[in-house]
Amino acid sequence: MALLPNVQVHWGSTAQVSRCGSYAWANGAETKIVLDCGGQSWSYVPTSIMLMHLNATHIYLNSNQIASISQDDFRDLVNVVYLRLSYNDITELPADVFSEMPALKILKLDRNEISVAHPDAFRGVPSLLLLYLENNPIDSLPSTLFSHIPNLEHLRVEINAQVHPDLLEGLDKLTYASFVGDPPPTFFSHTPNLAILTLWQCSFVHSIQFRGLTNLRELTIVGENITSLSCDVFRDNWNLVYLQIGTSIVPVSP
Repeated sequence: MALLPNVQVHWGSTAQVSRCGSYAWANGAETKIVLDCGGQSWSYVPTSIMLMHLNATHIYLNSNQIASISQDDFRDLVNVVYLRLSYNDITELPADVFSEMPALKILKLDRNEISVAHPDAFRGVPSLLLLYLENNPIDSLPSTLFSHIPNLEHLRVEINAQVHPDLLEGLDKLTYASFVGDPPPTFFSHTPNLAILTLWQCSFVHSIQFRGLTNLRELTIVGENITSLSCDVFRDNWNLVYLQIGTSIVPVSP
């Protein structure tokens, strides 16, 4: 991987632009054009800067103080495949907020203050593959929240008592998932291709929790209140090779 010889790292001439860096990397046939505005105490999305970098493929807005985002904040960013908004103060995900980035594949929203997500928050980004939503105080996840991102392969999110059992409907390409909280008994019935699953702060495991997950290879269940498991809870998981429950690691024969 080498810095492109014809692309300069620049920090701009104004005080505002000087808070962001732009650079490009080439790795074989892949070229990454980065706009890095992370860790600069922004309280809003610096749209004027992004409009000067419409060729950016990767945008870092992490570790700021951004409290709200809107569809207009990301207009015309049709080349962006990676957006990092982690470690901000975002409280809400409005409808169509990322729809100006149709090529988006990786979206990191972890460690914000998101408590409300519109059912159509992810409409317009059908190419999304990885979504990080953990460490947010989301009050309720709409049952259709993920219906617009059927190609999702990697998901991290916190769940609560109000989560709909069909929240994962249509995510049959999901192979990696990490959840905080207790999922409903049939929560994973829509994700037959799950290969790696982690459940954090889990207080119980239902006897049919993992039915149909024949492709599951690695399972981690972390929860101090789990004292027993049904004898047939893993009856469909014949490809399981790694199992950790609490602090105990149990090898499973193939």
